[in-house]
Amino acid sequence: MNMHKKIALLFVLSFFSLNSFSQSNEAVKKLSNLVCDCLTDTENPQNEEEFQKLIQACMVKSFTDDMTLFSNAIDPSDTTKTNNEKGQELGFKVGQYLTLTCESFQEKVKILQDQLVTSEPEDSVSALSTILRGNTLMEAGKCSEAIPLYNKVIQLDNFQQSSYKVTAFNNRGYCKSELGDYYGAITDLSVALEINPNYSFALNNRGEAKLSIGDFNSAILDFNKSIEIAPDLTEAYNNLGLAYYYKENFSSAYSNYHKAISLDSTNGSFHFNLGLVDFSTENYESAIVNFQKAKTLSNEITDFSYYLSSTYKALGFYEKAIDILKDDPETAFDYINLNDIGLNYYSLEQYDSAITYFDKSILIEPNSPTIYLNRGYAFYDYDKKDLAFKDFDKTAALDSTNIEGLYMKSVVYYDLGEFELALAELSHTINMYNDVAELYAQRGRTKMQLEDFKGASEDFTSSIEIFPNDYEVYTERGKAYLGNKDVELACKDFSTSQALGAEDVEELISTNCSKN
Repeated sequence: MNMHKKIALLFVLSFFSLNSFSQSNEAVKKLSNLVCDCLTDTENPQNEEEFQKLIQACMVKSFTDDMTLFSNAIDPSDTTKTNNEKGQELGFKVGQYLTLTCESFQEKVKILQDQLVTSEPEDSVSALSTILRGNTLMEAGKCSEAIPLYNKVIQLDNFQQSSYKVTAFNNRGYCKSELGDYYGAITDLSVALEINPNYSFALNNRGEAKLSIGDFNSAILDFNKSIEIAPDLTEAYNNLGLAYYYKENFSSAYSNYHKAISLDSTNGSFHFNLGLVDFSTENYESAIVNFQKAKTLSNEITDFSYYLSSTYKALGFYEKAIDILKDDPETAFDYINLNDIGLNYYSLEQYDSAITYFDKSILIEPNSPTIYLNRGYAFYDYDKKDLAFKDFDKTAALDSTNIEGLYMKSVVYYDLGEFELALAELSHTINMYNDVAELYAQRGRTKMQLEDFKGASEDFTSSIEIFPNDYEVYTERGKAYLGNKDVELACKDFSTSQALGAEDVEELISTNCSKN
């Protein structure tokens, strides 16, 4: 869990209320670096009061060491905000930059958090200690227990606690998002941003919540604004990449992932996401490189083995794909991975092994129409038509709109000579899907077996109207015309079929078509 998502400025720079400050990124960056250098040379604070004094002392020292910075920061002409508002705004920006870039600051916050959590009574009214106790729970994945602590801080009615309050809204919003309450998260994070519009972490977190509800365009606006405020916030670049990835704008996704990696090349998730773009754009060799790099940096990449094996599968290296999935200990309990092993064996035409892994997958997930469909294909190609039909029938029972399951039921009926049943199944399916060429073609074949040549030619015509470049269907319609004694139309179709590339119509033409 990334601390950048949670920790904002955890102190109040009260002396800022005496002056007015500009908010340029360069000024903030230089000031923050000076404060960071100062913190590096100081002892760790033992309590909240010492922490406050230490930060303020380093701020004063930074301005004293560089009076040019002080004079550049003052902006007396800005009358749109009160001095307190300007001071808090600058304080938040400095805090955000320290959180992102200053290891000494991060270390001192962590030490203070551990001290306060263990030394302060649980009913303490200190805003800082309450937030830090909440953060400790949040980091342990106990967001439902952290939220009541953030509630306490939010209920405080004290201007001097307002920086803590905005942090509490941010952290509570983050927790709500983790618990799946995305709309509640967006509400909390929006309140945090009303208090401080330049709160880059809240913008990033709100963008993440918006991603979760599919509001990609609005999420992109939040991530861009977060980056504008905090150009070193790597998570914002990564999240911006995710938003573009979901919109299938792969070039923009790729560039933002690269920017995130340029800022933090040790984050395995960034490399993994880059690999997903490569995979989606069929740049498989590059995808493998990025997936493997991600694995060397992190052992917590979700679905790593699935995507790496899928990449090898896309390249036709089915044995390698199988080995990757089998080497993952989680595969034994993951029906998706087990199903994918079955698909790889199916591609190798090792149908018995494919069926074995589809069986294992079904034991874990017995309600997936896709797995029954896959096993049905394996049985069908293994020449076990009765078992194939049961699986195709189960597919249709689990998903009455599954066109492949419905179609393959008719194919098995056809293969078994049950043409009337095949015809009924196809007609039922065509009533749902009247724009699929192969359904009409298969019904035409079925009618040919029933010697309904006129009906067959009509179905082949419907198929051709949808997909006019299938030479086999022209050949089949030509045969239907022959059955209907319409030699002229038959020969026309045979010629069209030959022109489209058919190599098996010469005998039909020579036998049935006059050269005159």
